Amino acid sequence: MLVEVEIWTVGQMECGTAVILRVPSSVRCLPIYVKPNEAKKIHLLAKGNRNFEGFTDFFATFTAAVSVFPDYVEIHQGDKPGVYFSSIHFAKNREVYFSIKAPIPFALMLTSRMNLPILIETAILENFGVNLIIEKREEGHTEHIARLREELGQKVHEEEYEQAAVIRDQIKKIEEQMRLKKES
Repeated sequence: MLVEVEIWTVGQMECGTAVILRVPSSVRCLPIYVKPNEAKKIHLLAKGNRNFEGFTDFFATFTAAVSVFPDYVEIHQGDKPGVYFSSIHFAKNREVYFSIKAPIPFALMLTSRMNLPILIETAILENFGVNLIIEKREEGHTEHIARLREELGQKVHEEEYEQAAVIRDQIKKIEEQMRLKKES
């Protein structure tokens, strides 16, 4: 089964530079290790900076010129733990038209450049994903709850009730932690 993830951040990890993919409204993340120059480009594109030329710009221009657009990027497991591959899927009328394999950094740059969804196998997240550490500061909790409430409202508006329930439970858990901390 596939689940949609987003580029949450880019940063330095113990093993190198990584793009952190996150399931929206979840603490579950997957670090994808890339070269520092690739991480910089992914970060800039994710922030909306289009002030540099590259193959992603060429690719986006080419797909527009031939009127065949990518629909989504899929990340799947390689033959070794921590090794992933990506495919760019092109669709016509929501049916897969064709797919091409692409290096992960290029696929992530393309998702940022063209606002494409990223889908990943749930088994990858279950086996190799990590959980975010929630801030311990109370003001961090307040900011986090505010962000979660915004996401909750959005999920309810989009009628994604299962995800909304997960977010609601996260809010309750954080509020309970804050209440217990004040009582002690």
